[in-house]
Amino acid sequence: MDWNVIDVWPKGTRELGVRFEDGTEGTVRIDGRLEGDLQTSGTVVIGEDGVVQGTITAGTIISSGKIKATVRATERIQLLKTGLLVGEVHAPAFSMEDGAKFQGVSDMGVT
Repeated sequence: MDWNVIDVWPKGTRELGVRFEDGTEGTVRIDGRLEGDLQTSGTVVIGEDGVVQGTITAGTIISSGKIKATVRATERIQLLKTGLLVGEVHAPAFSMEDGAKFQGVSDMGVT
């Protein structure tokens, strides 16, 4: 397993129109603003100051920041207490801590 942490968007940065694809199983952390698409087989962590608009596809997504996007995870999506998610959620497991906010549609693969 690859334990690399790739801090692509630190606090105070703003990336527009980004399409980021990462073939590793490492962790991508976002503490700035991302407008675009993010795809990785690893974990995406969105910090409290992180803001994402677009599409996120990952193995696991953990957020304490703001997401306005379609999010897809092959393992799970977790919203921490300061997290806000507006959009679509597609994952076999979706959890929210007390205080987290979600508005949208969730699909957990029920047929």
